[in-house]
Amino acid sequence: MTMHIESSPRRGWLVGAGRTMAMLALGASSFAWAAEPIEEGADYQVIQSGDGISRDGVVRVEEFFAYGCPHCHHLEGPLEAWLEKNEDEVELVRYPLPFSENSVAPTTAFYAAQKVLEEEGNADQLAKVHAPVFHALHEERRVFANAGEVRQFYAEQGVEVPAEAFGRVHDESAESLTRKAYEVFQTTQSRGVPTLVVDGRFVVGGKGPERTVEIVDALVARAQAED
Repeated sequence: MTMHIESSPRRGWLVGAGRTMAMLALGASSFAWAAEPIEEGADYQVIQSGDGISRDGVVRVEEFFAYGCPHCHHLEGPLEAWLEKNEDEVELVRYPLPFSENSVAPTTAFYAAQKVLEEEGNADQLAKVHAPVFHALHEERRVFANAGEVRQFYAEQGVEVPAEAFGRVHDESAESLTRKAYEVFQTTQSRGVPTLVVDGRFVVGGKGPERTVEIVDALVARAQAED
C-alpha cells in the first residue's frame, strides 16, 4: 500500500509538500523472506545516478515515510522484525516527511530531537520512540498539536530531550532539516510513501508490507554480494 503525494506551491509548505492524492490498495503476500524472485521495473526501480554506499557488508537502507500514513504504520511491524534479524548487516536511516496534517508535529520534533541527541552522543535513543509514535497516532488516535507535545511524549517513553535545547533547535533548524529530507526524497523519483532505498540505488515502494520487506531483503543480499 502506498500514500501518493504531490508537491504544492510554497503556501503552508510543511503540510502542502504532500497532499494525499489517492490510496491504492495492493494485495499483501504471506510473511516469508524472499519468497518470490524480484524483478527490476516490477518490484523495484533503479536510480541511474545512484552510487552504491554500502561498506564492509553493512548495507544502508533509507526509509521515507509519514507518521500519519496508515500504510507506513502497517509496514513498521514487518520491517522492524526483519531489521532485528539483520541488525549487524543493515544501517537503517529514517526520513519522516510531513505528508499529512497529523504528521507535521511528529516530523519536525523528530528532526529537532535527532539533532539535540546527536550533539549529546545519544542519537540511537530516538529509535525507541519510533513505534510508539505510530501507535499513538493510529491506535490511540492521539493528536499532537505541536512539537513540544511530541517531546513530552518522548519523555513518557523514557527518551529525554532537554526542553531548552529542543526548543532552540526546533525554532532554528526543524523546518530546514525537514525540507532537506524532502529534497533527498525527491531524488528517489518516487511519488508516494512508504518508500525504501537500498544502497542508494534501488527504490522500493507501492507494495504490501510483507512483500516490501521481501524485496528489500533480496536487494540487501545483492548489495552485499557486489560490495
